[in-house]
Amino acid sequence: MNQRRPTKRQEEVLSFIREHIEWHGYAPSLREISTHFGISGPQNARKHIEALEKKGYLKRTPRLARGIEIMGEPAEVSSVPPQKIPIVGSVRAGSPELAIEDIQGHTFIDPTIFNYKGTHEHFLLKVRGASMTEASIDDGDYILIRQQSTAHNRDIVVAVVDGEATVKRFFKHGDYILLQPENSLMRAITVRDGEFSIVGKVISVIKNIG
Repeated sequence: MNQRRPTKRQEEVLSFIREHIEWHGYAPSLREISTHFGISGPQNARKHIEALEKKGYLKRTPRLARGIEIMGEPAEVSSVPPQKIPIVGSVRAGSPELAIEDIQGHTFIDPTIFNYKGTHEHFLLKVRGASMTEASIDDGDYILIRQQSTAHNRDIVVAVVDGEATVKRFFKHGDYILLQPENSLMRAITVRDGEFSIVGKVISVIKNIG
């Protein structure tokens, strides 16, 4: 397919999406794109995404938050079959609640969604609460978690505090850890090293599991 050239701003958006995927393992949200470029609102960011998709540079997955794939990138996982992922209880996006519950079922996920390389375990959790809505994680969504015990600043993680789990954005300030909600009406949780543990990192949000 002969691709039409993107505009300068579209090239910048494409580069930002590529770097975000390489660093975080998943695409940025429309809100993150608009914030990064100082664009007035997610709808204007959506116009750039739609233009890049029409020109053949991107592909979007319906009903999948952050479901943006860059076309023409090396297909490292194209031969990997759908992966069977356990659905593990619920976690509250707000005040912490009971941590990791029993496996409630399984579903198959396209490995291209989460850059599968076979080196980590993954599981799904259902979100309840509104503290992460500004990161496009809404009540009733499923979040795909890559199990890991560490995080970088600004990663969205499932953290366990006093035996209870919560979904928050991670920030480290010296000896203190800030577990920040993505809701301007809610307060952060502050803990010290050793007072919490990380269960895993959120790498994708799935709006609907059939």
